[in-house]
Amino acid sequence: MADRIATFNGISGKVIQDGGTLISALVANPMTSPGDSIVGGASGVPTRLASPTTRNMVLRTTAAGTTLWGRTINASTEAILYEDFYMASGFTMATGTSGGTITQVPSVANHPGIVQLSSGATAGTSYFGVGHSATSMRLSGETYFETSVLIPVLSTAAQRFIVTLGCHDAALVNSAVQNGFYFSYTDNVISGNWQAITRLAATESTLNSAIPVVLNTWYKLSAIFNQAMTSVTFFVNDTSIGSLATTVPASAVTGAGMKIAKTVGGNLTCAVRSLSH
Repeated sequence: MADRIATFNGISGKVIQDGGTLISALVANPMTSPGDSIVGGASGVPTRLASPTTRNMVLRTTAAGTTLWGRTINASTEAILYEDFYMASGFTMATGTSGGTITQVPSVANHPGIVQLSSGATAGTSYFGVGHSATSMRLSGETYFETSVLIPVLSTAAQRFIVTLGCHDAALVNSAVQNGFYFSYTDNVISGNWQAITRLAATESTLNSAIPVVLNTWYKLSAIFNQAMTSVTFFVNDTSIGSLATTVPASAVTGAGMKIAKTVGGNLTCAVRSLSH
C-alpha cells in the first residue's frame, strides 16, 4: 500500500488524507479566556469551565457529576471559621428583652446542622443573635462568607423583624452594624427581597436584588471581599447579584454571625433557620 500523507485543516478542525478521505474531526476548543479549563460535560462532551474569580481554587466533582471550582486554603496565611451547628460550643449567643431563643432543628436533605433563631416579643429590644465575637477577626485580605438560610415565618407590617447574616460587628448586640458586609431581609425594604450591604463607620451602601424571600425556601447566600479590600461581590444561590465598592470595611475588626431582631408587633414568634458553612 502506498504511503499516505495526512493534512490538518486549522479552520475546519479536520484531518484529511491526501486522497481526500476524512480521517477524523477534531473537537473545537471550548475555552475562551486565559485560565479556562476543559471538563467533561453532558455525555462527556468537552465543556468550558471558566477560570475562577478567587484565589486558591481546585476542581471538584459534585455527587451529581458536575465539575466546578472548590475552595482550598493556604494554611500559612489563611484561616477557615467553620460552624456546622451540630452543637453550641463553637459560637456565642446573645438575647435581648423578652428573650429570643435558639433551637436545634432536625436535619433535612442536604441541610445538616440546622439552628432556628426566634426573636422575643418586644419591638425594638427583642432580638437573638448567634455568631462569633465582634473582635474575632480583622478583614485584612480576601474574605469569603457563606451560609444557607430558610425563613419559616415572613416579616409583615403587623409583625415585623429584620434578619442579618454575614461578617459584621452587631450579631451579638442590640445595635446597628458599624462595620461589615452582610445580607439583610425585612418585608418593607425593597418589597422583601434579599438586600446586600457594606458598612464602614456606620455609613452604608446597599445592593438591591430582585430575589424575593419566599416562605420555607432555602437560599445559599455568599459574599467575597476581594484581596485588595476594595469591593465585595454578593451571590444568592451561586448567582452574582452584583458588587459594592463603597463603604467597604477594609481592615475593620468584626465577626461572623446572624441575628433576628423584632421591630414591630407583639407575641408572635418570628424565626430564621440557618445552616452555616
